[in-house]
Order: sequence, then structure tokens, then C-alpha cells
Amino acid sequence: MIHKDIINVMIDFRFYWGWLIFYFIFKSPITQSLNILNILTILCLITLFEAVLINTVIAPYQLPNFPKFENGLTEWVAPGRYQRPYSFGASATVGSSLLVVLMSMCDPNRWRLLLCFISVISFMSGTGLLLLIMLLINRYKKYILKLSIFIFFIILFFSYYFEEFIISFLDRLVSKVGLDYINILIDLKFQSIITEYKNLNTLELMIGNPEGFRGGDFGLLAFVLSNGFLGLIIFVIIMLIFINKFNAFPIILLMLSTLHYPVMFFLPGQIIFGLLLSKTNLKS
Repeated sequence: MIHKDIINVMIDFRFYWGWLIFYFIFKSPITQSLNILNILTILCLITLFEAVLINTVIAPYQLPNFPKFENGLTEWVAPGRYQRPYSFGASATVGSSLLVVLMSMCDPNRWRLLLCFISVISFMSGTGLLLLIMLLINRYKKYILKLSIFIFFIILFFSYYFEEFIISFLDRLVSKVGLDYINILIDLKFQSIITEYKNLNTLELMIGNPEGFRGGDFGLLAFVLSNGFLGLIIFVIIMLIFINKFNAFPIILLMLSTLHYPVMFFLPGQIIFGLLLSKTNLKS
């Protein structure tokens, strides 16, 4: 008989179902006046402030949201090259994706839109950049050309004074949204699905691995491995009950981001997902 010990059950619940707690918190009347636009603005400013700091005067591994030096050797770049921030999500993918989700919840415009645009790009995350493109096409078609021209001249200006830095920035940007990189990711996802499917028996497919599975770079697969298809069905039913015309697009963006790292199951993602499910009108 396969069973999960109580410790793994509690850890799995906290990681995959913690958003339920935030759902009930945000249903409380005291949170109804929450200003998402102001929160988004503050998070963008924090992100850009961190990006400036770790590319000028502070080594990134000295900050608490980065791994220790010996645990994140592949994350550090050579002096003079662009180091991307981790910010409030302790991950470039998590931070950039959640900024785009928040943008879709409050529709910033003018200088706030530009601030958000620059902040998402600063993360150099392929997932965040792809979500940003989807959002711009869906909500901001008239701004795409203006934003592109502005960014072009900003890069042109800084490249005159910081050529090596800008070249490394652009190299990283192109590598994260290039077709080769995306194809590699897709191939790895399919290989992961095939491998894990072969390793699980029928009962484990239904209720999940007894040891649980958290993290990794395939959030949806991690959820199924830990909760089984029964957990996935329950999750989908809950989401379908609470989804509406106001939160549908932000939830779609959040779900897409979780096809890579489990963005919606990190603590900031749980907070935003709980907020989304609690709202029938994001403008209120």
C-alpha cells in the first residue's frame, strides 16, 4: 500500500495548495481596498533598484534572495557583463512572470507601463518576455511601436558608453527568446513526461509520488508527480468554479508561466493566485 507520511503531506499542501489560505484572506472585507497598481509600481522600482545595485556596487550572492556563492556558480556572470536581478520572487522567471500577471490585472499606462516594460526586460527571463509579448499584443497594441522605439534609443545611448555591458545584455536577451532555446525546452519537457510516466505505477499516477515532488523546471509535471491526476482534477475544478471574465487572462498567463518553473506555487505566486480567485472584478 502506497502512502505519504504526514510530513510530506504537509509540505506538499503548503507548496501546491497554500494559495487556498490567501484566497480566504483576500475574501476578507479588510483587503477589498487593495491597490494593485501601487503594489506593481513598488515591485518594479525594487526590481530596477536591485538590478542597478548588483551591476555596480554589490555582489548578487550577498543579497538574501540569491543563492550562496558556492550554490549558484552558474548564475554569476563575469565582471562587466549584465547580471539579472532575482527581486521579490527570488528567481528571474518568477519575478518577471508575476510582474506581467500583475500588469494584466491593473492595466498600467504611460510612465507606469514603461516602468513595467523595462522591469520585466531587466530580468532577462524567456518566460517573462514571452508573457510580456502576449500581454502587449492582447492589451497594448498601440504602444508596441512606441515602446520599441524608446528602448532602441535607450540601448543605443548606453551602448556608446558601456559597449561590453550592452552587448552582454542583448546576447542574454536574444538567447532567452530564440527559437533554438525554446525548442530545447520543449524537447526536455516531453522527455521528462515520458521518463516520469514510465517510473510511476497506476496508483502513483492517481495520487502522486509518496515522497512528493517540489521545484524543478516543469511546474505542471511537478504538480502531477506530487498530487497525481486526482489532485490535478480537483485543482482544475476549483479554478473553473472561480474563473471569470475579469481574472481569466491573468490566470492563463500564470498557468503558462508554470509550464516552466512552478511560478504559481512559489509564495509570491500563491499570493497572486489567491488574490485572482477571490476577485469578481479586478477594477474594484
